[in-house]
Amino acid sequence: MSKTAMKLLLRIFIFLFGIVIAGVVLLFILGWAASYALFDSEPQVAAYESTSLEDLRRIKHLAIDFSRQTSPDAVKRVTLSERDVNLAIGHFVPRQAKLPEQTYFAAQLAPAERANVIASALAKPLAKQLYEQYRNQLQPWARSLAEKVVAASTGRWVNAQLELTVNADAEQGKWLSVEKIKLGSIPLNESLSRDIAARVLREITQREDMALAIESWKNLRRLSVEDTKLSVEFVIPERGGELALGGIESLVLKPGEQELINIYSRQLAALPRSGALVKVIAPLFEFAAQRSKQSRDPVAENRALLLALARRYGGEQLLTMMDSGQQRFARDIPKPYTIYGRRDLAQHLILSAGLSLIASQDVAELFGIDKELSDLLGGRSISAWDLLADKAGLRLAENATLSSASAIDTQKWFSRARRDRQILPDLGAEFDYSEDKFGPDELDQLELMIELYLEQHPALRKRS
Repeated sequence: MSKTAMKLLLRIFIFLFGIVIAGVVLLFILGWAASYALFDSEPQVAAYESTSLEDLRRIKHLAIDFSRQTSPDAVKRVTLSERDVNLAIGHFVPRQAKLPEQTYFAAQLAPAERANVIASALAKPLAKQLYEQYRNQLQPWARSLAEKVVAASTGRWVNAQLELTVNADAEQGKWLSVEKIKLGSIPLNESLSRDIAARVLREITQREDMALAIESWKNLRRLSVEDTKLSVEFVIPERGGELALGGIESLVLKPGEQELINIYSRQLAALPRSGALVKVIAPLFEFAAQRSKQSRDPVAENRALLLALARRYGGEQLLTMMDSGQQRFARDIPKPYTIYGRRDLAQHLILSAGLSLIASQDVAELFGIDKELSDLLGGRSISAWDLLADKAGLRLAENATLSSASAIDTQKWFSRARRDRQILPDLGAEFDYSEDKFGPDELDQLELMIELYLEQHPALRKRS
């Protein structure tokens, strides 16, 4: 081969090598630029809002106003603050939607007809999920770029912001319109933002875990934002002629759960309508154990059992009865069963269990403590027995639904229960009516003592 040909080949090789190097550098720059623009070092939303005692009191008043709108088929109205909306997001979103780990949402309400939804997600799980979903559709160069973006996402966050317009006069279901989406530091134009929003909405409507949200959306009648408050008008549909738990709780139950609760309500109707709670709870858990052998879902069976019992206790009035300013409603709360001859203990146990399944254990516990403090402000002392029954109800619900093994153990214990002490520890004679009077400064000691009693109970001790 001549020297001229050798030089020509060498130049071609250098040229091609240069192109490859330039391509690699370009991919690196693009990957770095994409990661810099998309990923942030800190999340805009680091956690969901947690419920405080002050929040709880405000929510109770909202629930009381709601309960006065008694007609089942009437349009219900409620006005929510920005914090109320974020508390609702923190409660419903993690429980109803299957999301990548460490994904959080928050809402911001503007003074008039505007709202923002902010989302923060740990970048690595999200980037890996998207890469695995679309890798086979990518060209080799795009796949290489995507791999660099995934690698750069470690320890970083994706922050997204949706700017919404809320038109209260729009036709049903079309009150919200997306004006702009911002991904990291990249603002998208209106057309692209709306196209992405439409695609996301189509995907949401096809997801099974979003069925409850879709159904709830269909029950809305009007949305409006004014003075940083969200006004919502909605209806609660009837199912089989009755509302699950007869009130707000039906909004958070899936149709299958409501049907299962109705099965246990019918079973409960065949049992004594008054007397010792143990004579009712034992056959119910025996029934749950039998059904679990076929359904293979003891957790769902136990959950439905406890919610059916809460319904018997007027679950729809749960929030109302605990408000110190609404004592007149307390007379209407059913108290059919007893523990140690006391109707209030059975009521505390069942309703705290039901509330913890509908809301959360923390909220139910706050309700129990707030009830005792409300009694204190009304001239009554705090009762150790009442607190014990509240916490026993929470622990019962927790152990009954913690896992399949825990659910089965709970069924075995309570189906064999024959005495009151098998469903609630006995504090003894030193806590009789005349001695069961404590002040707020003794609340911490009371809670510690009650925890010790629960830990000694085979079915109510905390399980891991």
